[in-house]
Amino acid sequence: MREAITQSIQNLRANKLRSFLTMFGILWGMISVVVLSATGEGFRRGNDKVLLELGKNIGIVWGRSHEPAGGRRARRPSDLPDARRCARDCRGVFDDRRRQS
Repeated sequence: MREAITQSIQNLRANKLRSFLTMFGILWGMISVVVLSATGEGFRRGNDKVLLELGKNIGIVWGRSHEPAGGRRARRPSDLPDARRCARDCRGVFDDRRRQS
């Protein structure tokens, strides 16, 4: 075992440039793997955070008109008293029917 270690050290000393480039290549490869793994994990966590926030604090109210077809003009939104009350009483809620008319 001692002879193998002695011969390895002699080979490293005899081929300094090749030894340095080999060690540098191994180190560069390890650093690249760590950086790429960290970048991928960062993107994954950021994407998870964005997806958790998607659709938060959104409420959609659907309703139908009580009047027969033709009783109101086309594409007129129906009267939804709960939606109006929510838009009036809750902070950050707005009535989107103004955009449709």
